[in-house]
Amino acid sequence: MAKKLVIVMGHNGSGKNSLIASMRKSSKYRVVNLGEIMHDLAEKKNLVTGRGQMNDLDDDVREDLRNDAVRRVSKMDGNVVLDTHTLAEQHGRFLPGLHNYLTDAFSHISGFLYIDADPETILKRTNKDKKEKFSICMQKEINLAILSYHASQLGIPLYIINNDDGNLEKAQTQLSRHLENIFTA
Repeated sequence: MAKKLVIVMGHNGSGKNSLIASMRKSSKYRVVNLGEIMHDLAEKKNLVTGRGQMNDLDDDVREDLRNDAVRRVSKMDGNVVLDTHTLAEQHGRFLPGLHNYLTDAFSHISGFLYIDADPETILKRTNKDKKEKFSICMQKEINLAILSYHASQLGIPLYIINNDDGNLEKAQTQLSRHLENIFTA
């Protein structure tokens, strides 16, 4: 069976989790979350007891967990949809979720999907103050710059799906269509 990997990312509050939940029912591909794999590995090593403790781990420990999780995902056969972060915020700093060595480990990446929403929608979904709008816009620009870089380096498509309030069904249709295009190409 051919191996293909699609990486799905999105800003917090973009509705990415709602879209991914709808994908988990499909038998056409396997949906995995890199953070969940890292968390499971950390729990097995007795490093954490809850997901919220992951940010408190030392950088080196978290990096080892990420590398182990990446190795596990890279060994998965078939069509895999990987849910992960473009950026991870840790104590006021932003760390890229995709490094060159990670994209090298995933030699079978076939496309990127970025789930987006209007900053006002994200503010409402995350219960953030209006003054956070600048931060949301800045993070979205960084996210798209990172994904554009990797897509151009790898020569693969980047799809952007808008998931504003009231458009979940439309976003689900776009997501399904894009996945079908990527996995059948």
